[in-house]
Amino acid sequence: MGNLLKIISLVVVLFFYQSCFRRGEDSIRLIREGFEGPIMIIYNQSDGVPIEYEGHKRLYRIPPDGVLRTQFKPNYGHQVHEFYYVNPKEKRTPIPFVDPWSWSKLDTSEGIFICFAEEVGMGGDKQGKEIRFRIFLVGPANKADSLFKLKEKFVLRVLNK
Repeated sequence: MGNLLKIISLVVVLFFYQSCFRRGEDSIRLIREGFEGPIMIIYNQSDGVPIEYEGHKRLYRIPPDGVLRTQFKPNYGHQVHEFYYVNPKEKRTPIPFVDPWSWSKLDTSEGIFICFAEEVGMGGDKQGKEIRFRIFLVGPANKADSLFKLKEKFVLRVLNK
């Protein structure tokens, strides 16, 4: 029994080691200038936006309603995400990414817009088909609480379309 426990422990450790160091594809996310609210990227959509790259990075052009249905498959592993506001002339302005535990420490008087609360999820549509998605929030730190509350309703609305 002791050897079996050691083998099981070794398999579990190797699994976690492999998943932590697996490399995913980096991405660039282009968001309409001034957008505030939740954004959802839904993967594996046969009728979704065709796959597009900029260099070796996935390129996601987020539509005005914040819901991007893409033909890309889900992207797992260590990745670097770049977020940009894009104006009508296609000029990009970087949006800093801040994790949900750090936003409360920001100086909200500067009105800095941030992306936070990124989550990977899985749900089902009305037909019971599995949906894999990634959701994140865009907005100023002083609106974080209301954006977090809005996120749950947003997910349910999108998945129930």
